[in-house]
Amino acid sequence: MLICSQCQFENPLSNRFCQVCGSPLPGEAAPEAKAEPLLLDPQIALEGQSSGDSTVAKAIDEPHRRELLGSSTAAHGLSSSVDTFATVPPRQVDYHQSLKEVTEEAIAMQDCVNTADSMDEPQAATSPPSSGLDQPAIPDGLAAAALSLSSSNPDAASASSEEPEETWDESTVWMGADEAGDDDSPTVVLPMQLARLDSAGVSHVGRQRDHNEDNFNIQTEIFTTSGLAGQTFSAKGLYILCDGMGGHSGGEVASAMVVEELKRYFAEHWQEAFPREEMIAAAIASANQVVYDANEGDERLGSGRMGTTLVLVLIEGTKVAFAHVGDSRLYTYSRRQGLIQRTIDHEVGQLEVMRGVEPEIAYGRPESYQLTQALGPKDSTYVNPGVEFMELQEDTLFLLCSDGLSDYSLVEDHGEEKVAPLLSSHAFLEQGVSDLVHLANELSGHDNITAVAIRAKVRPDAKALA
Repeated sequence: MLICSQCQFENPLSNRFCQVCGSPLPGEAAPEAKAEPLLLDPQIALEGQSSGDSTVAKAIDEPHRRELLGSSTAAHGLSSSVDTFATVPPRQVDYHQSLKEVTEEAIAMQDCVNTADSMDEPQAATSPPSSGLDQPAIPDGLAAAALSLSSSNPDAASASSEEPEETWDESTVWMGADEAGDDDSPTVVLPMQLARLDSAGVSHVGRQRDHNEDNFNIQTEIFTTSGLAGQTFSAKGLYILCDGMGGHSGGEVASAMVVEELKRYFAEHWQEAFPREEMIAAAIASANQVVYDANEGDERLGSGRMGTTLVLVLIEGTKVAFAHVGDSRLYTYSRRQGLIQRTIDHEVGQLEVMRGVEPEIAYGRPESYQLTQALGPKDSTYVNPGVEFMELQEDTLFLLCSDGLSDYSLVEDHGEEKVAPLLSSHAFLEQGVSDLVHLANELSGHDNITAVAIRAKVRPDAKALA
């Protein structure tokens, strides 16, 4: 028999460790732990930690276990079970058996500690509204996460009693295709109707000219009816901008003549149906003829012949037509399409670009900004206006401008800052146009500056959907 020096227990000769206290027996070297059974004291709590594919048991000493349990365990009736567990005599565990059972005991004990600690935490001071039942308070972060999850799950429609109010954006007219551009989904364009039409125009002589040869016209007719069937709104507008040329008593005369002739022509011919391309081209030819005849009558020659550029917009309901001659431009801005230059300048440099010449080379020549078309210098056989049509499918801002504003890419460079905000119904349109003209004067002011803005707001046509 081998007597343990620690507890004086008599052990068989074949033992290397004391069966009671586990101390090495006299005369024997301490063997590797894996060769003999492991004695586990139930007063030691174990935590399971993952290490590779196995589970390793980590011992926590008794004082740390008591600190984890704390006084809260007694308050919740857990101290009696812990004390009872602590009085169980030691048992022998075979080291070669799976450590799963040992680890589960440690995890279970730690769960009891965590549960006791959580029961001691104070409840939230406020709780969400209830329907006659006391509901536990939910932390703000958790409640937000739960709401986010439920709103993204179509099967959890009843998770929240109050859904966010859905708002309709008048420019939201494309249905079916998602934002990622799913081409497989059908795209349905809702029929729209004009809901509002605002306009404003501003012209300035600039900082380097002594007189203003620009001219513009804004003519809008609004029709509203109210009755038992509801209220209806309709409008049509004629918007003209001209940039005259020809020196004193030349350019300003030509631009004014074209404005007056176009007003007269459309007042006479635009009575019912929206103008077709032939009518618009005929109106421009008539305006050109008026200036041409004046040149011929005054026997003006060469650079002394007066003329003018033109950009023209017609709107009736959701139908839009626009045309231009020369380098006066039309831009549009909408939320979906952004800023778009709708016209192509009739000038030598642009003509070279269309023939394949690089823009840097085409506009590096002295004659690159000379006009290839204008109203007045030549008869109408030399005038080929660009006429285009579009349909309003979303709120759109139209910007007509002379080259005093469009030169040096001013509109493109400042579009998001100066043009985009004017699409809002809350924006003061005349002030916005004045700001654009003021900016052009600050940056250059090399020419007369004129701008006309038209804001067209649309909404779904309920009658067409019925």
